[in-house]
Amino acid sequence: MAKPQTLGAPLREGADYPSPITQILALGYYDGPTQGVLQCGDGGPVYKFDLIDGPFCMKEGWWDLRVYRLAPLPATSLAELAQAYSRYWPPRWPIWLPIWHFQNPADEEAMNRLTDHVLNQAGAPNWVVASFDLTDTIRAAKAVTAAQFALATDWLKLLGIEKPIEAQRIELEGHPGE
Repeated sequence: MAKPQTLGAPLREGADYPSPITQILALGYYDGPTQGVLQCGDGGPVYKFDLIDGPFCMKEGWWDLRVYRLAPLPATSLAELAQAYSRYWPPRWPIWLPIWHFQNPADEEAMNRLTDHVLNQAGAPNWVVASFDLTDTIRAAKAVTAAQFALATDWLKLLGIEKPIEAQRIELEGHPGE
């Protein structure tokens, strides 16, 4: 069953609500997106996102909750990247993970420059969001100031989420959130 499209639905503070996120361009992946660009609804806000905590491992399996920081991008950022990337790979929404392989090194260099240019336009992080799947349910979301973001040490506590006692954070190689 296809998820209904929302028209520019914004994030909101709170817990356990249907995600307004309808498109994710994943530029990093470890059993789920770790960084990239996302959009809320059709024509809605666009954000750069980075994994800052999780996933977590327990003795008897996974607690695959992930915590992300979101920083606002210009409204056209996702479309700009998608248009450029689609010359090399077909889009696969709602979560598109381009396989970064090029026949020509000059093409790779141009795509790296464009990607860096777009991502460098991000403002300061202004949301912290926890989810098992960013396109399904927002487990918790909180708008944050730069000062709150800089001082936070326990993201789950900031979001009001109680971690199972046996859950331990998985250390990801090249983890972008530290």
